[in-house]
Amino acid sequence: MSPLAIKIIAGLSIFGIAIVGGMIPILVAKQQASRRYLSLGNALAGGIFLGVGFVHLLPEADEALRNVVDYPLAPLLAALGVGLLLLIDRVVLEGRNSMLGQEDERTRPPFYAFVLLIVLSVHSIIAGMALGLQPEAAAALVVMLGILFHKGSAAFALIVTAHSAGNRKLWQTLWLFSVMTPLGIVFGTVAGQVFEGRTALIFEGSFNAIAAGTFIYVAVMDVLDAEMSRERDRIAHYVRSSLMGEDDVPMPEQDRDRGLKFALVMIGISTMAVMGLWHQHSHLGHSHGDDGHAHAHEEGQHDDHAHDEDAGHDEDGDDHAHDEGDEAGHDDHDEAGHEDHDDHDHEDHASTVPPPGESRVPALLPEAGALAV
Repeated sequence: MSPLAIKIIAGLSIFGIAIVGGMIPILVAKQQASRRYLSLGNALAGGIFLGVGFVHLLPEADEALRNVVDYPLAPLLAALGVGLLLLIDRVVLEGRNSMLGQEDERTRPPFYAFVLLIVLSVHSIIAGMALGLQPEAAAALVVMLGILFHKGSAAFALIVTAHSAGNRKLWQTLWLFSVMTPLGIVFGTVAGQVFEGRTALIFEGSFNAIAAGTFIYVAVMDVLDAEMSRERDRIAHYVRSSLMGEDDVPMPEQDRDRGLKFALVMIGISTMAVMGLWHQHSHLGHSHGDDGHAHAHEEGQHDDHAHDEDAGHDEDGDDHAHDEGDEAGHDDHDEAGHEDHDDHDHEDHASTVPPPGESRVPALLPEAGALAV
């Protein structure tokens, strides 16, 4: 299957997954079972995001940018991507919540839902562009799977947050968020066709590095932090046990599923690692084809070189023949000219050479009578 076909399928699939994930909190958000399964799926998505960021996007970005600059630019851009999302998520939004005195997620202001939509949309566009820029089918499939496993959970979290903030335009918010990744795929595909050579390497490497940073941030700070750190649930459990005087109060499901979530995280990372081996094998096969082409081209150049040597040999032969003719003519000219020169020296200069004892001056100066006249 061609990379373009995979990108088209990815765009449609990601759009559908986002719609389904956002519809769940609208329709059946109050059902505890559905929330538990989404929580488990979110843990799997966190592992996949870590694998995609560390195993695929970051090494590919480093390989592309190393051909342009001799500096670890890809890790730097990934770190800047993490810092940017950290600034928006934990400084701007948390600071605004503290000023408003609204620490509870259920009472977040509408501004939080709006900025969360902006952040998730920007991340979706970057991830879509990273998918659109992939030149090989295997790499595009790996990135597509990483986005697919997270898109539904991201849409679910966005709609839940928007609903808790009092946003009544839930369907409009869902549709807007759902089209961001397919739009990024289109942008990335077009950019991959427009930019060439050094510019294409810079563009592809930079966006892959930034996307790797956003994937790692979302996996660690949002997904895994939310799914693996349930301090409030444990505190509530112990408080409830103490107040009720009972020791057999059941542990919350989120806390009991922690081991299962850890296993799902490792499964996600391992899956991306195995797919990385497949991607590497595909990449090596592609490189082998390029080497064969280069070898054939070099052989063609060798033939051209041989032809040039023959042509140069003919030209040298002509030049050599011309030089021989010139030498022969030169010898004839020298012999004849030398004989004429010898005759000229013996006859002409004999009358001009003064006898012994006489000076050359009278011969060179006019006579005194001539000056008087």
